[in-house]
Amino acid sequence: MDVNTPLGGSMPIEATPVLTYSGLLLTSVAATSTHDYTVAFMGTATGHLKKAVVESVTSAFEYSDLQIDEGKSVSPDMLFDKNKEFLYVMTERRVTMVKVQECLVYKTCTECLDAQDPYCGWCSLENKCSLRSDCAEAAQDPLYWLSYKSGKCTTITSVHPPQIQRTTARILNLVIDNLPVLEGQFYCAFTALGKSLVSNASRLANGVSCATPHTDSLPAIPPAQHHFTAKLSVRMKTGPDFVATNFTFYDCSTYTSCTQCVSSPFPCDWCVGGHRCTHDTGENCRNDILVTGISSIGPSIRSGPGFCPRINTTSGGSIEILVPSGISKRIQVKVDNIQPIIASTRFVCQFNIEGRVRQVHAQLLGDTIYCDPMVFAYGTQAPNITTAFAVIWDGSKPLDNPENIHVLVYRCQGMAQNCGICLELPDKYSCGWCQDPPSSCQVHEQCSTDPTQWLDHSQTCPDPKITRFYPESGPWEGGTNITIEGINLGRVFEDVAGGVKVVYDADGRTIAECLPHKENYRKTSKIVCQVESPRNLTTGLGGGSISGPIVVKVQNDYIARSQKHYSFVNPRITSVVPSKGPRSGGTKLKIWGLHMDAGSRAEAFVDGLECKVTGRRSNYVDCTTSASKDKGPGKVRVKFDNGLRIFEDYNFLYVDDPVIGSVESGSGQRGTPKGIPSGGISITVHGTNLNAVQQPMMYVLVDNQEYTSTCKAESSTEMKCWSPAVPPSKLDFSGDEAIELDFGFLMDNVEKVKNLSERPGFPKFYMYPDPLYYKFTEENHIKYYKSDYLTINGQNLDRASQESDVLVRIGTSYCNVTSLSRSQLTCRPPTSQPHARDISGLPVPGQLPEVVVEVGDILKFPIGKLSYELPSSHDSALSKPVIIGVIVGGCILVIIVIIILIAYRQKSTESSRVLKNMQEQMDVLELRVASECKEAFAELQTEMTDLTSDLTAGGIPFLDYQTYAMKVLFPNSDDHPVLREMQ
Repeated sequence: MDVNTPLGGSMPIEATPVLTYSGLLLTSVAATSTHDYTVAFMGTATGHLKKAVVESVTSAFEYSDLQIDEGKSVSPDMLFDKNKEFLYVMTERRVTMVKVQECLVYKTCTECLDAQDPYCGWCSLENKCSLRSDCAEAAQDPLYWLSYKSGKCTTITSVHPPQIQRTTARILNLVIDNLPVLEGQFYCAFTALGKSLVSNASRLANGVSCATPHTDSLPAIPPAQHHFTAKLSVRMKTGPDFVATNFTFYDCSTYTSCTQCVSSPFPCDWCVGGHRCTHDTGENCRNDILVTGISSIGPSIRSGPGFCPRINTTSGGSIEILVPSGISKRIQVKVDNIQPIIASTRFVCQFNIEGRVRQVHAQLLGDTIYCDPMVFAYGTQAPNITTAFAVIWDGSKPLDNPENIHVLVYRCQGMAQNCGICLELPDKYSCGWCQDPPSSCQVHEQCSTDPTQWLDHSQTCPDPKITRFYPESGPWEGGTNITIEGINLGRVFEDVAGGVKVVYDADGRTIAECLPHKENYRKTSKIVCQVESPRNLTTGLGGGSISGPIVVKVQNDYIARSQKHYSFVNPRITSVVPSKGPRSGGTKLKIWGLHMDAGSRAEAFVDGLECKVTGRRSNYVDCTTSASKDKGPGKVRVKFDNGLRIFEDYNFLYVDDPVIGSVESGSGQRGTPKGIPSGGISITVHGTNLNAVQQPMMYVLVDNQEYTSTCKAESSTEMKCWSPAVPPSKLDFSGDEAIELDFGFLMDNVEKVKNLSERPGFPKFYMYPDPLYYKFTEENHIKYYKSDYLTINGQNLDRASQESDVLVRIGTSYCNVTSLSRSQLTCRPPTSQPHARDISGLPVPGQLPEVVVEVGDILKFPIGKLSYELPSSHDSALSKPVIIGVIVGGCILVIIVIIILIAYRQKSTESSRVLKNMQEQMDVLELRVASECKEAFAELQTEMTDLTSDLTAGGIPFLDYQTYAMKVLFPNSDDHPVLREMQ
C-alpha cells in the first residue's frame, strides 16, 4: 500500500477571516480558551502583542494592544506556562513574560466591563474586578459575577429624595439595578469629611430603603460652603460596599442674601421680613412675604432672584461709582422690589474704606436711594482703591447687591505724572492738567478757579521734552530710523507730523528732515522717524561728520529740543577677522572699523551671501556667515541703513569643510577618546582642513544635553582638544566599567563632524571615574625626600590619563612625571628644595613646599609637604662612647659569625662523607637484589615446565567459587565463621 500519496483535490478549502488588519504584519499567534470564549494572542512585526476575543466563526474583536519591544519583530515561538496564566513572548534580544489578564487594574464596574476582557468580570459582593475563580460564590447567582457580555453593573439608578436639609432626617428609597439576591442584613453607609455613619437598610422589590443618620452625628458644613456631598453606599454586614452613589446634605441657613438663597440648586426660600433663607417656609416664614427658590417645588407668584429686594443700578447705569479722593459727593442708586415692610424702615448707606466702615443717612424717593454727602479719602499711595457699598434697612438688613455695585475712589495725580499722560486718561475720571504750581493732574474741582489754568482732553500740553533718542549717529546717506522718547510729544500723530528735524545747534538751520512713522507713534511719549540725508552729502563722504540736536514741534506751538546731538558719520571697515571659514558657514566674523554702530540697522554680506549680524559696537560688527556652494574669495560688505561700505583690502575666503579621520586620547588605546567627569584630558584629532575653523569645540552627549570643551588646531591635519567636564550627578558608574557616550565636534556649521560616534569607523567616547591621589602617610603628611624619585599612590590613575595630562607641583617648581600606573605615579623632583608658594603663586621663604597633583583644569589633590632635610633627631652628632660601643659590638659580631661559619663547614664535610658511604651501600644492595631476581625467575620457569608436564588430559584443575573465594580472602584460615552455614 502506498502511504505517500500526496493530498489533493478539486475543491479548495475556503474560510472567512474573523479579524483582519490593514498594513500590519502578524508574525505569531497563540490561542487559548476561558469560559465560553476563545482568546487569541497575536505578535506583530512592530513588537506589539494584540489580544482578541473570537466570539464565533464569523465575529471577533481586539480588546488590548501591548507594547513588548518597540520596533522588534515578535518571534513565532509564543508559549503559555503550565497553568496558562502567563504567555512567553520572544523578540530578537528579549523574552517577556506577559500576564494573560490584568483584572485588578480596573477599579470600577464600568471600567471592568468596558475593557471587554473575557478573563475579567465584576464581582458584585466583593466590589472588585477579578477572574471568575477569584469571586466567592460566583456560581450561585449570575449577578454575583458580571462578565463583559452582560454589560450591566449593579448601580443605584435613583435616590428619593436626592438631597435633604442637614438639620432634618428622612427615609431614603434607593432604586438599584442588578442587585444580587442575598441573605442577611443590608446596610447604608454615609461617608463624608472623614466620618462614616451606618444605618440599617430594608430590602425592597427594586432596591433598599434606609434612614439618614441622626442630625447631631453628621459633620458640620465647611466654612463658606452651603453643602457637603457624602458617599452613599450599600453593603452587607461583612464585605466591602458593592454599590455606591453621591448624596448631598445642604443647609439653607448658610445663605445670607435673597439672591443667593433663591438661586441655589437646593429647595430654599427667602423670608423678606425675617431676612433669612429657609427650607421650611411653613415653620419659619409665617405671615411673611416669601420669595421662592428656583429649585423649590410648586407654584409661586414670586419665584427667583428677580423678586429679591436689591440695588439695581446707579443713576448712570454703571456698577462703578467714581469719586475723586478728597471730594465730597452724594451717592444715589436705583432700587427694586422694595416691599412696604422695607420702605417703612430707616435706611443708611454703608461704605468700607480701607477697612474702616462709615455710615450716612439715606432716603428712599421713588425707586432711588439718596445717600447724604460724604468726603471720600484714603491714605495709601495707590492710584485708586475699591470701596464696598451697601444699603442697610431696619438697622442690619442689607439690600441685595447682585451686580456688586461699588465706589472707586481715585487720585488723578497717582495715575499720571505729566500732562500728556494725564490728558490721555479715560474720560470717566474727568482728569485734567492743572498748571497751578506745582503742576499736576487733578480734577477741575481741585484746581484754581481760573479756568485757563486747567487743561482738558481737547487741549494740547505745553512744555514738550525729549528725554532720550537712539541711535545717536547714522550714515551720511540717511535712512536711519530714530526713536525719540519724551513727554508731551503731542496727543495725536498729526500734532508732530512734519515737525521733526535735525538742526544746527548754533542757528537752528535744518540739517535734515526726519519723517515720522504713524504706525510707530505712541501718544505723548514716543516718535519713530526716518532721517533724510544731509544736504552737503559730498562733504560728509569725504570723511567729515556733522551733528546737531533733534527738534520736535508740537502743533507749531511748542518746541522740544534734545540735549544730546545726532551725528551724521562715515562708517569705515578697517579689517575682517578671521579671513577664512568653511563652506558650510557658521563662521563668526568680527568686522573692525570706525563708527560701526551707526544707524538703526546694519546688514553684512560676503560676496552676496548674508552674514547674519549678531551684535555691534562703535569699533566692530559681529556676524555669522551663511553657507556657500563654492569655495573661493568674496568681498565683505556692510550696509548701514542707506549707506553701503565695501572692504577692499582683502577678501574673505571660503575653504573646504574640515574632515575628521581619527580621534584618540593617547592613553593606551589608539582611536578611542577617553575622559573623566572633571574634564581636561588631552585628546588628539587627525584629519584635513582642521584649521579652517577658528573656535572648534568638542562635546559629549549626556541625557540629550551637550557638554563642551575647547580645541586648538595645531595644523591643517592635527587638532588638540581637552575632554569636556560633565557633572558627576549626571553619570552613573557601576563597577569598573566605563560609560559609553556619544560625542562630536562643533566646528561652525559643519554637520559632518557632529555625532561622530554614530558614523562608521568611530567608537564611542569612554568616560571613566575621576582619578584619586592619596596624601602622604607620614606624620603630618610631611615626606622626607631620600632618593631620586617621588612615588604618589592612588586609584584609577591611568584609566583615562597619561603622563602629559598630570602636573605635579612642588612649591614654585615641578616634579617631572616619569611613569603612571593604575595605582602609582612616579616623578623626579628638582635637585634642591623649591620655595613654598602662596595662593597667587608667589614664593614664600621659610616654609616647606606643598606637593599638589593637578589633572586637567579642575582636579587638584594636595598630597602633603616635601622636606629635603632629615628629621632633627637624625642630625645630632653621635657621642664618642657610643661610637666605641658600636665598633666593639661590631667586632664581636664578626667573630661570632666566623665561628659559626667554621662549625658549619665541619658539619657539612662530615655529612658529605656519611652520604657518600650510604650511596655506595645502596649500589651494592641493588646489584645483589638484581642477581637474586634473575635466579628466582629461572627457577620459576623450570617449576612451571614440570607442572605442565604432569597435567592429564583433563586440563587445569578448577576450584568451586566458594573455595576459591575463601582461599583468596582467607588463605591461612581453615575454619572461618564465613564458612559456616547460616542457622
